[in-house]
Amino acid sequence: MRRRAVEDRHRPQRRSQQRRFQHHDGAGRATIFPACNSGRWPHIHYEVYPSLADAATASNKLATSQLALTKEASAAVHASDLYPQSTQNLSQVSPATDNVFSDGAELETPTVTPSHSPQRSRHDIRGTLGRVSYQHVIVDCDGPFATVTLNRPEKRNALALDVMLEVTEAFRAVGSSDAVGAILAANGPVFSAGHNFADMAGADLDRITHLFDVCTDMMNTIQSIPQPVVAKVHALATAAGCQLVASCDLAVAAESAAFAIPGGKGGLFCHTPLVAVARNVGRKRAMEMALTGDAIDATTAVSWGLINYAVPDDQLDSAVHELLTRATRGSVASKAAGKRGYYAQTELGQTDAYAYAVELMARSATTHDAQEGIAAFLEKRRATFSDRP
Repeated sequence: MRRRAVEDRHRPQRRSQQRRFQHHDGAGRATIFPACNSGRWPHIHYEVYPSLADAATASNKLATSQLALTKEASAAVHASDLYPQSTQNLSQVSPATDNVFSDGAELETPTVTPSHSPQRSRHDIRGTLGRVSYQHVIVDCDGPFATVTLNRPEKRNALALDVMLEVTEAFRAVGSSDAVGAILAANGPVFSAGHNFADMAGADLDRITHLFDVCTDMMNTIQSIPQPVVAKVHALATAAGCQLVASCDLAVAAESAAFAIPGGKGGLFCHTPLVAVARNVGRKRAMEMALTGDAIDATTAVSWGLINYAVPDDQLDSAVHELLTRATRGSVASKAAGKRGYYAQTELGQTDAYAYAVELMARSATTHDAQEGIAAFLEKRRATFSDRP
């Protein structure tokens, strides 16, 4: 499969913009994607075409459409904050440390003023999230953070089709709100038991394919919204429930929690959960989980890289809040672009990833928040960030 970067025709054609990301599968198929979308996000979108000629035609059409975008839209792409300005006395966190979350840490949630640039309007966190009611999900707010809670404990929070649709819609609402961070939690004795087998029993191929497509969309939505998302895992997360945890940006679990992708023990291998799990743990660990189906405890999940921290059960809430507070300080827009950029570049080889990141970071260095961070560093003052994603 050949992947060809569609160039952003707004800007002068620097040498770095002429690079092509290529991969061959020997079947003559071609895929195109933008190297750095001129909208508010760097975004990779894959479309498969039967030939390079068809891909080139689609590429030219996309480039033509990009000409209509304004300079303001192009300038809205942000990258990582180059100079964090925090001077708080924060605890150093290590998974191997028992006392990882200190109540004495001085944490500060970011203060964001209205953006100086014309960007997509965002909505008040409570106003946006409070207008929608869900049957199987609870969405609430705590300061600058939104929490999406699975609330079907009688079914062990199984990810039935209607549940997944609600989770997806809830996170999309969070993504368009003024929340600066999000938490995924669950009620009941199990975090999530994974897919609802009742949706699959006797179903034909089209229906089951649709079910897994909806699941994939839910996982991708969590990674596509601008806010960092932390999974708060209080109990067993198995199969697609484990996949859900692995799809979050960060994860904290109670010491009593456990994780499994148990399809290897039965007749339906956990193919889709393994996609997310294998992107968090090493190959051998991922295959051990998938082939044996055995559950691992929270401490093991930390050492394998599936989650960030395992904490005593009674410290779970405070630990999640502390981590999310640290993960959301600094420029909101910069952090948002950094999240999107991370997921984009991890799908590329090292050479292509650097080409992508160089362009993204260079463009981001010209944004208001980046320049404000640089100026504050040089002037030895606290930065005031105003950009919004």
